[in-house]
Amino acid sequence: VRTPTRQFSSCVLIECGDSLDSINATASSIVRYVSQRAGIGINAGRIRALGSEIRGGEAFHTGCIPFYKYFQTAVKCCSQGGVRG
Repeated sequence: VRTPTRQFSSCVLIECGDSLDSINATASSIVRYVSQRAGIGINAGRIRALGSEIRGGEAFHTGCIPFYKYFQTAVKCCSQGGVRG
């Protein structure tokens, strides 16, 4: 499906780091690209596993699933006009 939006690529890969700043920047990028009707892929392989220690055991990580849901919410908040669901 062609769109009137001019851009270099119709799909992008977004790299996500493990810090909260990186995770929030990823969600912001998702909103920006989806609003421009780009297809997205997310490499979230750097997010720590469930129960991993943070700051030497001061806290424990919630795992990747809550962040995947966060990214899914970011995608759903920008409608593409029914073009891609």
